[in-house]
Amino acid sequence: MRNKFIIVDFSLAILFIIYFFYIFVGTTSNIPINDDYSVLDNFTDIVNADSFFEKIKLFFKQHNEHRILYDKLWFFIDYKLSQQVNFNHLSLIGNLSLLGIFIFFLLKFKEKAENTIYLFPLAVLIFNFSFHENLTFAMANLSNFTVVLFSLLSLHFITKPNITKKNFILTILFLILAIFTQGAGLFLILILSVILFLNKEKKYLFQFLIISAILIVIYFIDYQKPPNSPEIIETLRSFKFRSFLFSFSFLGNIFAKNLIFTNDINESLMISTGVGFLFFVFYLYLIKIKYFRKNLFVFSVMSLFILISFVTGITRSQLGIDMSIASRYRINSCIFLICMIFFFIENTPKTKINLWYLNSVLLVFTTGYFFAMSFPQQEYLEFRKKQNYYGVLSYYNRNHKNLNGFEQDYYKNVLLKANASETYFLPTEDLVNKEINYSNKIDVDLNNYESNSVSGNIDKIEKLQNSVYIEGWAFIDSLNTKDQEITLAIEDTIQNRKIFFKGQKFKRYDLNPYFKKANLESAGCIFRIKNQDLPVNYNKLYLLVDNKGKKRIFNSKKITQ
Repeated sequence: MRNKFIIVDFSLAILFIIYFFYIFVGTTSNIPINDDYSVLDNFTDIVNADSFFEKIKLFFKQHNEHRILYDKLWFFIDYKLSQQVNFNHLSLIGNLSLLGIFIFFLLKFKEKAENTIYLFPLAVLIFNFSFHENLTFAMANLSNFTVVLFSLLSLHFITKPNITKKNFILTILFLILAIFTQGAGLFLILILSVILFLNKEKKYLFQFLIISAILIVIYFIDYQKPPNSPEIIETLRSFKFRSFLFSFSFLGNIFAKNLIFTNDINESLMISTGVGFLFFVFYLYLIKIKYFRKNLFVFSVMSLFILISFVTGITRSQLGIDMSIASRYRINSCIFLICMIFFFIENTPKTKINLWYLNSVLLVFTTGYFFAMSFPQQEYLEFRKKQNYYGVLSYYNRNHKNLNGFEQDYYKNVLLKANASETYFLPTEDLVNKEINYSNKIDVDLNNYESNSVSGNIDKIEKLQNSVYIEGWAFIDSLNTKDQEITLAIEDTIQNRKIFFKGQKFKRYDLNPYFKKANLESAGCIFRIKNQDLPVNYNKLYLLVDNKGKKRIFNSKKITQ
């Protein structure tokens, strides 16, 4: 019976992980996003640098508050293996850190979780689509996921009973890797120092303090405070209450269901702040019962993320409390929650009835979490992929303003420099054309179409060099949009005729909340029409909706050529 139990739990977890990477492969794209451009710019400078010393200096060059040496090393490795940087490869490597975290906790739980469903809950929480900002964002997942893995490993070796020289060396190794993966690794220094002090490891503590001092000096050599980074003293003076709210919200981020299209950010902030406060109260309870004497590792991990939450509240609250529920930080809250689950598994008496209740709660909780919190946030991944390819399509048509991010003029210069240095090339035009393909001409009998009970709009018309890109939506009232087809009609004003083009469907997650319905996600449509297929004179567009035999025509809009 026990073996069957383990097999079922293991199988569910493996299937879930496979599903996660299946979605990742379907939504990732070899296209830089936001800070990817900055790292690519720096890496291109590394390749072009004349001297070894200059290359090393550029590897350690500051990125915002961080020294992301780890990211740059993978850029270099991928460049050497692939002859150019590939952001699909880099995003995959970053997401593999989640696999490392999963395996790490699997081994940690193994002894304490006998006859307990824990692999499936771990898989649901760690391979979490609510981490969407990181998942297909190479620079972000290489930093934000991997620093957590290195921190866990460093704490693992320092909290082993009777620390040995080997464990101390491994602790230092993973500390160094964490620090030069993301600046949050610096917080490990305080936690590790306290652990050595409490364990009365005077010799190792003295050595550790010297090594830490050296690491801090190296980290802050030629350090420049980012221009948008607020002054800590000013934040404490002016934003004391907001800083606490930010910290609690940051800590409870794992329950922030903030979807850009489908719910209110204030609602998410209230939930995450409340959950974070409860997490903090639970942490105080662990201090009261001296849980660190029973499981120093779990307590140390929770202490690390409490520290990160409160320091982040001090340093970032001035920038707006909504930043506390940013998806890219959610992995921290996730690990805190996993440690709480570990506590309950560890302290639940292993009687048959207790195990039944514990397994039922874990299974119901994680299944509910997946469908209520994680699964819906896949919409970001699909939306980002469309944005990425649309930006590249525009770029190839001499308009760089649609590249995905906030500093498009800078991105254009980075791409030109990378192309000239052969460090990175955008996806080919043929590949972009496959993602946003040309619309085919079709024949349509308008006699069967009516104009009642239909809603729609054309949101975007962009003239490219050899085609026109049109984006919109339409639906027939009360019908599910899943199986509908949308056709574009363009009216030729000279010959008084209409030309029809078949649409490419895409998801519109904003329509359901706007119209307060639950079946409009598939109402989006894209048309890309070659110039030679367009009439010389046209000024009217129509959307034709065919949904299971019901046909409607939406009289869209007049346009100026």
